[in-house]
Formats: sequence, structure tokens, C-alpha cells
Amino acid sequence: MANDIIKQLENSNLPDATNDFEQARATLLQTIEDCKTTIMRLEQLALQSQNARYYEVLNDTRKTLVDANRDLLKLQKQIRDINKEPKEAAPTAQQNKVLLTTSELLKIIKDAGKERDMKVIEHKEKE
Repeated sequence: MANDIIKQLENSNLPDATNDFEQARATLLQTIEDCKTTIMRLEQLALQSQNARYYEVLNDTRKTLVDANRDLLKLQKQIRDINKEPKEAAPTAQQNKVLLTTSELLKIIKDAGKERDMKVIEHKEKE
């Protein structure tokens, strides 16, 4: 099964990341199936022989199965992250509140104008 998938993928024109993902996924799935079969056989051997070594190997095979499942999930997450389009940052509006009187504001504007050698036009109100 896994060999058929790998042959199909080798003949396809998929991008490298997708091809690698599919190949790794097929390998992990085959490993999981092999572990399941091995666990069933080891359980029978361990029960029949009551040999401690079979139980030890059975335990190691179960650990391999759990690790393969974990790796498969990590692989799924990684390929989703690779294929995910970067989200555009939502525009943010910054609101600053400044409480000044008009005379304080005019003074700030005049001071800024002097620092930049700008002419500030004085406005005189009509009386």
C-alpha cells in the first residue's frame, strides 16, 4: 500500500513540500499499521510463553506506535502551517486624547515652528 502511494507520488508533479509530506505521511501510516499487527502477535506470544522478553518488546512496540501517531499529528500541523496563507494584520486605529486649551496648543505650535525655523503667522481676532 505505502509502496503504491510512494510510486504515485514519485511520478506526480507535486511541489517538494507536498510531496515530502505525502511520503512521510505514507511512511508513518505504514509504520502504524505494522505496529498494530506486531502488537497483536506479541500479545499472543507473551500470553502463551509468559516470557518477560516478549512483554518488554510488546511495551516498546506500543511506545513506537504512540510515537508514530504523535509524529503523524505533528506532521499534519506542520503542513497546515506551511500551506496557511499569512494573515494580513488588521488595521489598528490609535486614538490619543490630549486635553489642552487653545492657548496651550498655540504655544506648542509656535515653539515647534521656532525649532524648525518656520514662520508662524499671528492671527489677531477682530475686536
